[in-house]
Amino acid sequence: MVKPSRGTGPRTGKLGVPDWCHCHAAEMQVDRIDKKARILIISSDVVRVEITRRPHEGCYIAWEIWHNPHERVAGNVILMPHEMRAAFGLSDKPGKYGGELIRRYGADSAERGKYIRRGSSLNIPCPGTGDDGDPNVSIFLSDEIRDAVRKFLK
Repeated sequence: MVKPSRGTGPRTGKLGVPDWCHCHAAEMQVDRIDKKARILIISSDVVRVEITRRPHEGCYIAWEIWHNPHERVAGNVILMPHEMRAAFGLSDKPGKYGGELIRRYGADSAERGKYIRRGSSLNIPCPGTGDDGDPNVSIFLSDEIRDAVRKFLK
């Protein structure tokens, strides 16, 4: 049974995960956090997200997704600390330019071209199809991940 989302766009599956979030998002875990080196790595068997703090420039987020042994996608964005807090569920402030994404996709917080989040479902940089092959990364924000980001930003 599928229920409508809060927005006018895609719906939510029976596990409460937005259609735009890949079902393997729950496999993401904190791999490494090193405040001295200013690096946080969140990964799974096929995804690696590396977050690097850059003084006065925000957080540089780079990701790689391996769809199969011969195909992968990669991307990167820069999030300022207030955007990191909103993206990773430490704040519910919407992004300055995220209003349309919030309305269209039923999100709690979003910033165009950077992230979209509903509850504990996060996509960077945008909503996707939820299927393999998307160029965006999906992360389920577990308590472990939220705590790591909170520590990382201090």
